[in-house]
Amino acid sequence: MEIQALGTNTVRINTKKTSILANDSVNLKSSIKDGDIVLFSNATEDNFEKKARIFIATAGEYEVADVLIVGIPAFPYKEDADHKLSSTIYKLVSDDASIVIVGDISSELTDSQIEDIGHVDALIIPVGGNNLTLDATQALKMIKKIDPFVVIPVNYGSDLDQISKTLGLETLETTSKYKLKASNFIEGQSTKLVILEKS
Repeated sequence: MEIQALGTNTVRINTKKTSILANDSVNLKSSIKDGDIVLFSNATEDNFEKKARIFIATAGEYEVADVLIVGIPAFPYKEDADHKLSSTIYKLVSDDASIVIVGDISSELTDSQIEDIGHVDALIIPVGGNNLTLDATQALKMIKKIDPFVVIPVNYGSDLDQISKTLGLETLETTSKYKLKASNFIEGQSTKLVILEKS
């Protein structure tokens, strides 16, 4: 799988047979291309456009083209007093590699959520803070629980140097497109940081 950052929390993931747009911002609907699989962690019906192959905005298990998509229910970063709002963590599995996209969710994960997430090769996680999403300290706590091989930070604004220091992870690569291959990783190796330059 190949991963690109498109700005804020938005990433495009290309597999051999399809393209997935994971997008938490209504303002970036213009990124949707014909035939995309589109994932929203926090969605309203205003997000939907006809040209996408399929829109997924809720928890569940989906198999589209060569991708298994598992949506895991979560609370959004800013939840209401009655807990009526919802968010979704997505796990994508294709070509024996796995990616988890956490989106704008609460900083605490339950044991059940961690169990549902399972093994992770790459974790895409917002780190920008500003009372809008996880900050680097909250993200680090989640990273330690999930224990991926690679962490890809998104929604970090201009503070990447400070965020990198807080995360304390060695940078594996800085690139515009990251090619994820499960064969590149060895069980037990330390988590590394991949910085995606925005396309």
